[in-house]
Amino acid sequence: MTDARASRGGPLAIAAAGAAAIVVDALVFRAMHPPAAAAGGALFAAGLASAAALAAVLAALDSRLRAVAPARLATAALGAVLVLFLRGGLFASLVDVFHAGTGTAHAVAAIGTAAALVAGALWLREPAADEGVRWDRFCAAAIACAVLLRLLYLGVPELIFEEAYYWNYAQH
Repeated sequence: MTDARASRGGPLAIAAAGAAAIVVDALVFRAMHPPAAAAGGALFAAGLASAAALAAVLAALDSRLRAVAPARLATAALGAVLVLFLRGGLFASLVDVFHAGTGTAHAVAAIGTAAALVAGALWLREPAADEGVRWDRFCAAAIACAVLLRLLYLGVPELIFEEAYYWNYAQH
């Protein structure tokens, strides 16, 4: 699919680009973190690399997703980091709280990532009649992201032995 066809294709073209990006995301994740691999740093690296691959494929397949104005690139980068945090929180919650397999958790996180990146890129691309309204909406979205992160991480982090010991020591 060329850029010209993708830019005229409407929602179907964006959905096709999103599906292709999710497949590439899954392939990169599986290549870097096979199902039998242990959790840890390799899991983090695989998640980060697969998220970057997803974003790159989305941008390559649909020119509308690359058409963010240069003045809004910092906002787009901040939005991408927030989406990356949400992806990690969703993945961790699915694995640690709901005991989903890494493959299932990754698939759900990849679908959510693709949807959030496409929505954010299209929203930033649209011309705004009032920039104040755009910033109000961005701040509301950032607050919603923070609340979602808090909800996703409820019950996930556990204290390791040393942290519990230090906390106990600090109390006395």
